[in-house]
Amino acid sequence: MSHPEGRNARETRPLIQLVGLLLMLTSLVVTAWWIGSGRVRAGSAVALCALGIVAVCAGMFVMLQERLVAVTVQHVGTLNAAGQQVTRTAQEVASLKDRIDAQSATVTRVASAVTRQHEEATATLAALDQALQQGQQAVAELQASTRFNAQVLAAQHDDRHAYDQLWQWSEDERYPFRQAAAHTVQTIMDQHNPMLLPTGFPVPWKADVDPHRLSVDQLQAYMAQASRAFRIGVLEFVWDQRTDLSTKARLQFLADVLRHDQSLEVVEYAGRYFAQGTGDKLKPLAIPQHLQWWQEHQGSIE
Repeated sequence: MSHPEGRNARETRPLIQLVGLLLMLTSLVVTAWWIGSGRVRAGSAVALCALGIVAVCAGMFVMLQERLVAVTVQHVGTLNAAGQQVTRTAQEVASLKDRIDAQSATVTRVASAVTRQHEEATATLAALDQALQQGQQAVAELQASTRFNAQVLAAQHDDRHAYDQLWQWSEDERYPFRQAAAHTVQTIMDQHNPMLLPTGFPVPWKADVDPHRLSVDQLQAYMAQASRAFRIGVLEFVWDQRTDLSTKARLQFLADVLRHDQSLEVVEYAGRYFAQGTGDKLKPLAIPQHLQWWQEHQGSIE
């Protein structure tokens, strides 16, 4: 729907243009008539012409006023719109900068928090790793202690293998219970070196077997299948009664028992007889030293 002001402006536009046209024509006609009538003096002709030109210009201005105003208003509006757009753009840029600054601060805070959490997690992991290592070390020590105690108990109950293991540990400087192992070995050696030793262990020879005619190999075969008490009886028999065998053969027989028999009690008798025959003055269960002596001196024994 049209506004009344716009409709009135369109209605008055032709009248204004008509007035401007009449003003132009009137000024031209009057100026021409005045000059043509001969009434104009020489000095006032220039003034009259100037006045006519002013009147013509006024008429033209009246006729073109709306267009000039429209052009002016159009350009001014364009400039104003551009200025407003620039202002809005500047405001948007400033707002965007503020958001970027706020986001940068947020990112910085988040990065600081992440860094702090990472450091805390690293410290926690280091503490856990240290605790785990300490726990593993404690478990290893507990396992070593348990195994050591088990070997001590077994060696005290005639287990040759356990005794050899304790002897090996007593010579290992890296073993954590080295001193305890050495003390245990010494204690067991003392226990198997009494002043008086039971003798007279019977041997159940077969009725058709003459033990005095058995070879060393046959005696060793019998030792391999006999019980502990019977093996001790064979040792006594070989050392005391088989004088038909050379000293070297009997000592070699005892050395084989020292090296292979799994009973500490049997090894104790073998070590005692071996020390009597060699004079090495070692305790019966000083097994490595007995065997070392035999390796060094067996060539000189007949």
